[in-house]
Amino acid sequence: MGICAALFLGSCNLDQFPNLDNTYLPNYEGSVAFLLINDTVSFRDFLEENITDTANYDITDEQKVIFSYEINSNFSLADNFVEIQEFNNRKIIESPIGIPFVAPFDTTIRIKQRIVFNFPAADDEVLDSLFFSSGDFQLVIESTFPSILNYEFSTNSFRDVTTLDSLVISSSVGANSQSDSTISLGGYKTSLTTESDSNKFVVNFTADILLAAGNSLQGDEFLKLDVNVLNPDFDLIFGSFGQDTFNVDQTRKRLKFFDDLGGSGITFESPRIEFTFDNGFGLPVGVSFANVYLTYDEGDIEYFTGAITETPHLIAAPTIDEVNTSVESSIVIDHTNSNIRELLAGSPREMVINPIGYTNMEGIQPNWISKESALDISGKVSIPFSLNISGFEFEQITNLDDLSSLEGTQELILLINTVNELPFDGRLDLIMLDEDENEINSLLDQVLFSSPTSYDSNGKVASPEESSTKIKLTQELIDDLINASKLKTIIKLDSYNASSGDFVEVFADYDLQIKLGISGTVSVDLNGN
Repeated sequence: MGICAALFLGSCNLDQFPNLDNTYLPNYEGSVAFLLINDTVSFRDFLEENITDTANYDITDEQKVIFSYEINSNFSLADNFVEIQEFNNRKIIESPIGIPFVAPFDTTIRIKQRIVFNFPAADDEVLDSLFFSSGDFQLVIESTFPSILNYEFSTNSFRDVTTLDSLVISSSVGANSQSDSTISLGGYKTSLTTESDSNKFVVNFTADILLAAGNSLQGDEFLKLDVNVLNPDFDLIFGSFGQDTFNVDQTRKRLKFFDDLGGSGITFESPRIEFTFDNGFGLPVGVSFANVYLTYDEGDIEYFTGAITETPHLIAAPTIDEVNTSVESSIVIDHTNSNIRELLAGSPREMVINPIGYTNMEGIQPNWISKESALDISGKVSIPFSLNISGFEFEQITNLDDLSSLEGTQELILLINTVNELPFDGRLDLIMLDEDENEINSLLDQVLFSSPTSYDSNGKVASPEESSTKIKLTQELIDDLINASKLKTIIKLDSYNASSGDFVEVFADYDLQIKLGISGTVSVDLNGN
């Protein structure tokens, strides 16, 4: 073949061949077409790829999607309800002989009294009985009698819980002197009575003054009794504790769901917060939700309103026959008693739970409190993915690479074919921007996919919706796209029948099949112009 070529070329008259540099070639005109995307996206895959914290949602056996957040708080300081403080009672006992007296022989003078002392409580709480875990009962006696005095101090109001023995102090005090005795109250129980709205306990006091023959009394002698309860602490208290206000520990919960999928135009059908109260206080509690609110990225704060915030809600309590137990009850916040739909539509950042509690809000009644009493509050925010989307927009700006290779393209057509089970209409805006993000040109309101219109009795799509869209890029749009530095893409979503206020549920097994192709006409200048 080399030989043939040599012979062929050798036989040519090259001087007769035209000069190609001076030859004009016509432009090449042709068509191009190729497939860019051929994919099926399930809603389950979308969640896995876009939700940063997968622990925040569950998919049920029926393929329903529910976003949820756990909230926990507690109140456990029993002292805030009933505060038992140190106290002192003083009693002056005058000499039973109020005139000068000389003992003619050895004489015993007896003092015997029943004494009622106060057992105070903060805020005048009515106390029936207390079981002490610690503390001291102190008796200090000062005598101005000129001789020794033997005494017995006893009270049935204080008893040893194990033996049921009364508290008894037997001792003596010397002439014109003082004595003190202390008994640990750990393991003691106090039973009290109420008189004139005060807590009382009764003491029996007996003293024998031993006068030798010739000893004298002036008639103004006395005994001073100081009864002190020091550093008291308790395991259990019974009484009627009145009406108090208390704050439950504030809890803040980050709602990460809205970081990933939030935006204006989304209203959820049935969001709810279910609070469960485990009340280990033996007194009914009312809880107000007027201090519960949501925060937003812009720094705004929006409070819950509606019936749920207008009055405190009663939390059940164990009775005096159910000591050291707890009673569980629940309260639900939803769209029927609050503005939760409107609050979540703003894509909140954080929920702040700061409830206020009220005790015995329905009136005074028998109560009990133990040292271990606690009000545990657990809450669960649930957001089923049943929603109404109207005018929801997702916007993204992308920096464009060099598109000069598109020069010479006369027309481009984007072909979008979809088979859609998602109950949404999707439309697309393409906006070409310069380096400063000023608009150069745009292609607006192009159909991406259409919502199915057939649903079964469970609200699930019965048959998907097929649609086909052609988006034509003219020469002008192509040139502006080549000159653009950035491209803003806006995807606009509306749920099925959104304008009528209908809600649609998005199931995890919904699919969106999409094919994106491109075809066009090119004109190539073969002369290099």
